[in-house]
Amino acid sequence: QNLLRNWGFSCECCRCTGPDDMRTFSCKFCGSSGLRPESEAGSETWSQCTRCGAAAPSAEEFRASEEHWQQRLRSLRKAPAGKSRRGARRKGSLAEAGDQKRISAADIFQELVESAGCDPTPSLEGHWIAAAVAQEASEALCFKGDFDGAAEAARWRWRFAKRTFSCGLSKTSSEALAARAAAAALSYMMGGRMRAEQSASVKTAEI
Repeated sequence: QNLLRNWGFSCECCRCTGPDDMRTFSCKFCGSSGLRPESEAGSETWSQCTRCGAAAPSAEEFRASEEHWQQRLRSLRKAPAGKSRRGARRKGSLAEAGDQKRISAADIFQELVESAGCDPTPSLEGHWIAAAVAQEASEALCFKGDFDGAAEAARWRWRFAKRTFSCGLSKTSSEALAARAAAAALSYMMGGRMRAEQSASVKTAEI
């Protein structure tokens, strides 16, 4: 709506006038993505839980939570920088910075999952910040070899896209589904290799 005002009109479509489905928070009582922002007379308020009817925390708490998680997300999206710009020293520094970024992405996603029962916390399937963190974590976990974890993180990003876009086709949902499928396939392949190695070890021991 802020962008549309530059064109001299305000859009009245159901998407623009309806509830903001990209900034929902988890309800600490029932765990659903039932807390949504509402605009009234130019100020933002928050609805009670749409599933259990629990009252929402104060708007200040929501703002503080969003700012906290946005800062965590921004820390992930900063490009890793090395101390030197030339030679192996720079490459080593960049590699270490990249590894640290991947560890941080996985840790932040896990922190977000564990905070779901706290108040307030961005919903894994209903807040754009959580979806962005899930995307970073999916890539990080896949790089670390935790393919099951990568598939789970990608699943949450896919659920966000599916819920937000009302099950319609979108680039976000397609990318998330592809990432989930790739991670699941790698997990299956690695599991098959491990089973084959174990079987070979057993046969060798029997001989």
